[in-house]
Amino acid sequence: MTPEWINAGAALLTFLVVAATAYAALQQMRHLRTGNQTAALLDLTREQRDSLFQASQTYVYNQLARDLEIAEARAGIDGPTWTGPTREALHFLQFYEELGSLVFANALELGLVLRYFQAADDWKRVESLVLILRRQRGASAWEMFEALAMAEVAYIAKHGDTWYPRGIPRTSAVDPWLAIDRGNDTARSA
Repeated sequence: MTPEWINAGAALLTFLVVAATAYAALQQMRHLRTGNQTAALLDLTREQRDSLFQASQTYVYNQLARDLEIAEARAGIDGPTWTGPTREALHFLQFYEELGSLVFANALELGLVLRYFQAADDWKRVESLVLILRRQRGASAWEMFEALAMAEVAYIAKHGDTWYPRGIPRTSAVDPWLAIDRGNDTARSA
């Protein structure tokens, strides 16, 4: 072998080693990102089970709409300082604002987040409250929550509203209580 062939072989071997190292580094980075997202999602689901969030969510789901019908409650929202019973929704709003911020900072993937949280439905519950809050605080108040909800709507329009993996068949199970629960109990007695 001539020295030129030896040099060419060494250069090719060096290239292959560098390429393999780069590939391994990319794979390691992908696993690191997945690990970081998993840790963040676990923290968020833990926060969602926290008593402060649970109390705030219960308020939003069960009482907020009624409180917004009361002029004094709306006046407490539309001042320089947010006062009154609607402040119970604050932790709920902050949770989704933080979640949206993480998604739009690319710290969490939207598709992954939407498997755990339903921002669009929850946004509908607080939208009137946020619109009142924005009178004093401007359009940027709770905008990451709003953006997350709208991204969910767009994502579902594009990908569908189920997270069930494509190509995997579903069970052929039949709900044995459906007819009874719908008022037609003859199906079970037969």
